[in-house]
Amino acid sequence: MTSFDHVTTDPILDTLMQTQYLLFAAALFIGCTIFDAQLGGHAPPQSPAPAAHKAVSPEDQQLFDEASRLYRAGQWAGAYGRFIVLADRGNAQAARMALAMHKDGPVVYGRQWDASPEQLHAWERSAAQAAAPLVSTNR
Repeated sequence: MTSFDHVTTDPILDTLMQTQYLLFAAALFIGCTIFDAQLGGHAPPQSPAPAAHKAVSPEDQQLFDEASRLYRAGQWAGAYGRFIVLADRGNAQAARMALAMHKDGPVVYGRQWDASPEQLHAWERSAAQAAAPLVSTNR
């Protein structure tokens, strides 16, 4: 018998697989956060940031921390909403998270996140500009 018509899906197995994807996404986020923190602690001294890279305000840092907490708790919509507010303000870390959530929305989070083409372009530019000094100093 070569047909797979007799194969049925198990709802419990589907739920377990979705849980695995979510746990993987959370582990990836935590791992990237730890790696970023470690890299930041060992990075060579750099020249002052260009004017386009302003320091993060305490309010923005608090909002980013809240978005990260919501993300780790699996409260995707709340996390995405906060990340996009910060990404729209030019926060590169939030822009990277918003871009990743937008790109992987249907597969990882079970929904497509809204963003205008202008927002996506601005977030990509913000993330790229923040990465540029790291690339040029590591050569």
